Amino acid sequence: MPITLPPEYKPYETDESRHPFLKELGVTLDLCLRHKVGFCETGEYANNIIVPLFNLAGELVSFATRWPEHWHPDGKVVWRSPLSPMAQGTLFNHVYAAKHDSIVIVEGFFDAVRVGEHAVALISARCGAPQLALLTELGQTRRLTVMHDADVPHVGRALATSLAAMCPDVHLVRTPPGHKHDPSACTTEELAEAVAAAVRIVA
Repeated sequence: MPITLPPEYKPYETDESRHPFLKELGVTLDLCLRHKVGFCETGEYANNIIVPLFNLAGELVSFATRWPEHWHPDGKVVWRSPLSPMAQGTLFNHVYAAKHDSIVIVEGFFDAVRVGEHAVALISARCGAPQLALLTELGQTRRLTVMHDADVPHVGRALATSLAAMCPDVHLVRTPPGHKHDPSACTTEELAEAVAAAVRIVA
């Protein structure tokens, strides 16, 4: 069955409606409009931010829900995503990042937003074969920098090593800067410095 957004989903259309959590993460109204980020007040995803995922053809292939705090008060996971088979071959922000000659690969939506327009997100810690093919294509003419969360450094190293076997210019940020858990917790200045200092991986 095709993926559809929750019936209660409402896109953010004004700066006043943008959730304070998004403002904390540096997600501007322009970014909300670009990626159709919204919110559910009621229903299955009540009180959750909704982040749609579109493929290069502009088709909705998945969406993620984010509890708008760093921890859920009931101990539930803060991220949920009803991934479809089509989403496995999709990179968040692919269409915009492809305009740049240097791309940063991260795990999550908000990580990519924090890094900037030149970032793509896997929407997972691990990279599937269809996503690896997309990254390999991008990496033929662009620098690729892998920046995974601090809790899975081995996964980031493995991805960088795989890409280095097929792409000429692959780098790895060993951990998010400032000993922080993930890129979304870093400042844009910290992220830029970390990318500039990333270690080149040679297959």
